[in-house]
Amino acid sequence: MSLFAELQRRSVFKAGAAYLVVGWLVVQAASIAFPAFEAAPALMRGFILIVLLGFPVALVLAWAFEITPEGVKLDATGAGSKRIFMVAAVLVALALGWFMRGGHQAASPDATSAASGADTRSIAVLPFANMSTDPENEFFADGLSEEILNSLVTIEGLRVTGRTSSFQFKGKNEDLRKVGEALGVANVLEGSVRRVGDKVRITAQLVRAADGFHLWSQTYDRDVADTFQVQLDIAESVTRALDILLDDAAQARMASAGARDIEAFVGYQKGIALFNAAHEDYIDIAKMEQGYAEFGKAIASEPRFAGAYFQRTDYYAHQLGQNTRTPAEHAALHARHEEDLAQAARLATAPLQRALIEVDRILISEDWRTLPQQIETVITLGGCGDPVWIDVVGPFVDVERFVAWRQKLRECDPLNSSQLSQVATLEIAAGRPEEALKIGEFLHTHGLSQNLGGGDVQAFLALGKPDEAKRRAATAPPWLRDFKELQVAAHAGDKPAAQAALKRWLDTPRAATNISADNRINAYALAGDRKGANAIAAALDQNPIGPMMLAAAVAECMCGALFDIEQTPRFKARLTEAGWQWPPLDAMHYKTKDW
Repeated sequence: MSLFAELQRRSVFKAGAAYLVVGWLVVQAASIAFPAFEAAPALMRGFILIVLLGFPVALVLAWAFEITPEGVKLDATGAGSKRIFMVAAVLVALALGWFMRGGHQAASPDATSAASGADTRSIAVLPFANMSTDPENEFFADGLSEEILNSLVTIEGLRVTGRTSSFQFKGKNEDLRKVGEALGVANVLEGSVRRVGDKVRITAQLVRAADGFHLWSQTYDRDVADTFQVQLDIAESVTRALDILLDDAAQARMASAGARDIEAFVGYQKGIALFNAAHEDYIDIAKMEQGYAEFGKAIASEPRFAGAYFQRTDYYAHQLGQNTRTPAEHAALHARHEEDLAQAARLATAPLQRALIEVDRILISEDWRTLPQQIETVITLGGCGDPVWIDVVGPFVDVERFVAWRQKLRECDPLNSSQLSQVATLEIAAGRPEEALKIGEFLHTHGLSQNLGGGDVQAFLALGKPDEAKRRAATAPPWLRDFKELQVAAHAGDKPAAQAALKRWLDTPRAATNISADNRINAYALAGDRKGANAIAAALDQNPIGPMMLAAAVAECMCGALFDIEQTPRFKARLTEAGWQWPPLDAMHYKTKDW
């Protein structure tokens, strides 16, 4: 009898077909049930492997056991047994090969992610869409998104893109593959929020960016008061879907991260929106005051809100930086500035963020002796953080190490145009203006900015391309154009043109109240007015945060000594305490600044 006939006689074909039908139905049922119980993807793969391994076993059993009138009898000695066992072995090997290959792919970046350098345990939390009719609920949706992000940030081994970069995609409905490539992440969490009175419906889904595969999704119909529990559940579900095991300590860190009060995180989001708007055209102090009030409401609702304390310190820096108030008013602002930084440092949970805040605290103090060691702590620490004033030390430290740290930090928030502008300036100071231009092109490609403050013009000037610098200056937005034209004229040594650009810049509406003193020093020095630069520097040196702002002026210009150090005794004393040299290096060589 032929093998085919023997297979028919022993009902092997029938048994195989029946197993395939039942196995397919079981896998389909499991694909619905496993996500419902929030099982990890690895469990589903293991279940499928068991079903696959059962197929060759079913074939062997159908061959080996024959149903007769006397009952089931073992008959594994017939012709073809060896071939049946070989086929079964091959099927087992194929099933195991599929499982091992899939497991390897799950543990390493997929093809698209590998091309962009994305780690499979990397994620961006996009701002959840507001599906409510009330536009005020936009802040509620943003707050929920950020609080989920804050919970995920606490998980070791999970790289989470910063808020600024993720929120670049707010309302854009971009292809998630492009989002993943732009942010350098393998996974994206997105969702929506519909709030009606005290009820809220929150949907969330975790998607693999490379192919759009849904790793997890859930819909929550809850009371608004339960929002915190929902955001924590979403964060924990994400970690399970990414095969990240949480011990008790990790769960506790997640539970303690961010805000726990609805009004607090709504007020915080309003403050962020107002502060961002205030920075778009000079510095709109009126908007900053409104944002400051919103941060105050957030803190009143939740006194342990570290982020709110930290964000509103920018208000004090800008108010003091104008250097237009009385000494008593400056002292009062400085005291509040110090208090909020101290609270932010005490309450911050991320080690790097705490270290960065400590740098700011030292910079506004009367003693810089510990500043170099604190900067070393920042550079050697891993993780992500939100730097504010640390870049003012760039001209005085090892610029290569500092730039390397700054470039590494880019991975945390790759589309943060403000932070990228700082990196571009540092690259020019390090003698690599071509790298600054690459950053400018990157920002332009992603629709973030066509101007890096003065960085793009400075880069072309440093490369010896004054015509391109002049063209870029002419196409800059109004609030930057005059200052950039001042840079071009100063580099060419055209003092009359530089002074004319300075006058236009100072005559700009709101310039008198919105241009900070460090920028004024910069402008007077570039126009060749040493006396004017010294006068502003000497007045700023008496300001409580004067030494920090004077360091900022030097870092922004990258042109050596903007003023005579003897005019600023407090700043000189701080440099001596830190062990830093004066004058700093001159990377720009503006001809009108002939001292």
